[in-house]
Amino acid sequence: MYVQLINLAGDFVSEDIWYRVVQIVTNNEELQEYAATTCYDALKQPSIHENGVKVGGYILGEFGNLIKGDDHVGDEIVEVLSKRFTTVSAPVCVL
Repeated sequence: MYVQLINLAGDFVSEDIWYRVVQIVTNNEELQEYAATTCYDALKQPSIHENGVKVGGYILGEFGNLIKGDDHVGDEIVEVLSKRFTTVSAPVCVL
């Protein structure tokens, strides 16, 4: 999936590339639940590149409500993102 590619490519992923991924997901309703779930799972992994946090934060902010699970999924998303935001640079935190 694209999150794995972004994580592997790391610093070679420009702002234009990760933002284009967000646009693709935003414009394709059938991808939104899958993308949110995939990003959520990726952010729970021990290691993820800062660009993966950018994509994950944006997609979860827009489509995190589509993740199927118990009533506490929203709280878990906030917790996962909060932990990641302490490990990224300041501009990521204000997206």
